[in-house]
Amino acid sequence: MKVTNVLVYLGLLLTLASATPALRGDEPVDRYLVRKGEAVELKEPLVLKEIQRGSPSFAVTSWEIERDGSYRVTRGFLVKGDLVEDPESRRTGRLDSRVLEKLGRLLAQEEIRKLPNSFGRDPRSSPRKLIIAFGPEIQKTVHLRTPRTGDDDFFQTVMTTKAHDQKAAVADSEMAKAYKGFAAVASTIVRTTASDRTEKGLVVAGPIAGH
Repeated sequence: MKVTNVLVYLGLLLTLASATPALRGDEPVDRYLVRKGEAVELKEPLVLKEIQRGSPSFAVTSWEIERDGSYRVTRGFLVKGDLVEDPESRRTGRLDSRVLEKLGRLLAQEEIRKLPNSFGRDPRSSPRKLIIAFGPEIQKTVHLRTPRTGDDDFFQTVMTTKAHDQKAAVADSEMAKAYKGFAAVASTIVRTTASDRTEKGLVVAGPIAGH
């Protein structure tokens, strides 16, 4: 093949590539990950919170993953705006770089920053909500239809709320994808922090984000 023909062929490939629309999930992964030599860290802390209405207080479960992979899982109740943790509930551990990279890629794949800030059931009648936060600027909330019943599956819980949302009735709609993306991230956070050691002691944290 002559050099001229090769150049024409390469030019055609570049033209086709530039004309191809970006697929959902093409968000740059470096928005969520930072490389430090061979190690990988999250760019911001990643937090999942479950807040359930109760009487007289709100029950709260929190999964908090720091940038370096250290995490803690806590349960407690809101008392005058502050979270008082159950002293038996705290679990801690550390995720390695391989797991952090998978989390970052999942956040990019599901384009978490592009999801609606708040969706699901009417907040005034919702018995429970899930909040995903990535640093101070990204916070997404799904208002669920059902209260917690034991250790329910977050993916199925979110998708049950989706099934009652007419805006998500079309399978390929942006709202349907938003539910699926939120459910995938929330269930992955719970699964990756599912076990480790428990620390004793009462902990009083600050006010809950999004409350």
